[in-house]
Amino acid sequence: MLKRHSKFLPIIFTLLILFLTIIFFAKSSSEKAENLKSEIETNKIKKNKLKANENKNESEISKTQTETKTNDKDALVENFSNSLDNNLENETRAVWVTFMSLDMKDTRKDEEAFIQKINNMVKEIKENKLNTVFMHVRSHSDSLYPSKIYPWSEILTDTQGKDPGYDPLRIMIEICHNNGLKIHAWLNPFRVRLGNIPKSVSKEHPFCIWQKSTDKELEDACVEISDREKFFNPASAKVRKLVIDGVKEIVTNYQVDGIHIDDYFYPTEKKDYDKTCYNRYTEKIKAPNKPLSIEEFRRANINSLVSEIYTVIKFHNPNIKFGVSPTCNIDYDETTGADVISWTQNYGYIDYICPEVYMNFNNPKFPYEKTVQNWKNLIKCKNLELYIGLGVYKAGSNLDNGTWKNENNILAKEIKCGREIGCNGFALYSFDSLTQNTAKDEVINVVKMFSP
Repeated sequence: MLKRHSKFLPIIFTLLILFLTIIFFAKSSSEKAENLKSEIETNKIKKNKLKANENKNESEISKTQTETKTNDKDALVENFSNSLDNNLENETRAVWVTFMSLDMKDTRKDEEAFIQKINNMVKEIKENKLNTVFMHVRSHSDSLYPSKIYPWSEILTDTQGKDPGYDPLRIMIEICHNNGLKIHAWLNPFRVRLGNIPKSVSKEHPFCIWQKSTDKELEDACVEISDREKFFNPASAKVRKLVIDGVKEIVTNYQVDGIHIDDYFYPTEKKDYDKTCYNRYTEKIKAPNKPLSIEEFRRANINSLVSEIYTVIKFHNPNIKFGVSPTCNIDYDETTGADVISWTQNYGYIDYICPEVYMNFNNPKFPYEKTVQNWKNLIKCKNLELYIGLGVYKAGSNLDNGTWKNENNILAKEIKCGREIGCNGFALYSFDSLTQNTAKDEVINVVKMFSP
C-alpha cells in the first residue's frame, strides 16, 4: 500500500513546505505592520514633543535671534569703525607748494635764506596736520636742482639758468623727512613759457636749442603760439624722452617719495595746436588701415609718456609713487590728452590719481559729491589710490557766484563726504591759501578733520 502511494509523497511534501512558508511570511508581515505602526506612533510622539518644545522656546528663540542680530550689527559697526580708523591713519593729506610760493624774489638769495624759508613752510604744513608735500620742482621745463638736462629755475636767482650755489631739492627733501613729511617732486612736463614766466627763456634751454636745430626729428618738438606761449609738443618722441630722462635724473639721485604731474598736457582743445604733426602722422597711414582721430592721437602720445615714466620709476625704486592730478572734468581731460579712463582701469600707468575737484556741493556742472563718486566709480585697478584735490583758494571768496561765503565748513564737509565715498586722501591747493584771511575759518575746520 505504501509502495502504491509513494508516487504522491513528493506532491504532499511540496504542499507542506508551501503551507509552512505562507504561515512564516504572514507572521513576518504582521510583525512588520506592528513595527511600522509603532514607528508611526513614535514619530507622532516625537513630532508632538518637537511642537511642544517649539511653542515652549518660541520666545527664547526670538530673543536669541534678536540678540544675534544686535551682536552682528554691533560687530559691523565696530568693524567699520576699525576700518575707518585704519584708513584715517594711512590717509594722504597733501598740499601743493607752487613755484610762486618758493620764489626768492623778496628775500636774500643764498642757501641760508632758502633753508629758513623751507623750515617756515614745513612748520606751517605740520601745524595744519598735513603729511605730504607736492613740491614744485619743475614748473616751466626748468629745475630746482643741478640738472644736466634743464636750466636752473629763475625763482632762485631772478635769472633762468643761473646757478644759485646750492641744491634746493636736497634741502627740501632733508627738511621734509626730518619732520616726518613725505615729499613728491611735482613736474610740469611740457610748459616752457606762459605769460611773462619766466621773464626770458635761457639760451641754454632745450627749447631754444631745438628751435634752431636742423634735425628732422626735432622739427615738431617745439610749439610757439606766441612769444608768451611756448610749449614742448607731446607728439615728439624726442620731447617724451627729454621728460622721461628728467624723471630718471630725480629718482636716481634723490630720495623723493613720489613723482607728481598736474593737468598741463596739451594746453588747449584746439586742433590747430598740433595740426602739422597730426597731418604728418595721418599721411603715413595707408589703407586699409585708418588713422587715429586727433583726440586719440593725443591720448596715445600722453599714454606713451605716462607709462614710460611709471616704468622708469619702478625700475629704479618700486616704493616711489607716481600720480597725476587732472581736472575734475573727465571729458575735457580726454580731449586734451589725459586719458584718465585708461590710467584708472589698466595697470602700469599710475599709483594714484588726484582730480582737482575745486567745486562746492552746489556747483551746477560739477557738484562735489556726484563728481567725486564718478571718479571713484571710474577706478577699476585694485591698488590704485584716489586723492581729491580741494580748492582752499576759493574758501570765503566771491568765486562760484559767492557760494563759498555761505558757510565756513564746506571743505570740512567735503573731506567727510570723500571719506564716506572711500577716498584715500586729499590735497589742498595751495600752500599760500592756508594763511589767507578769507580761508581762515575754513582751514580751522579742515584741521579739525585732520586731527586725531
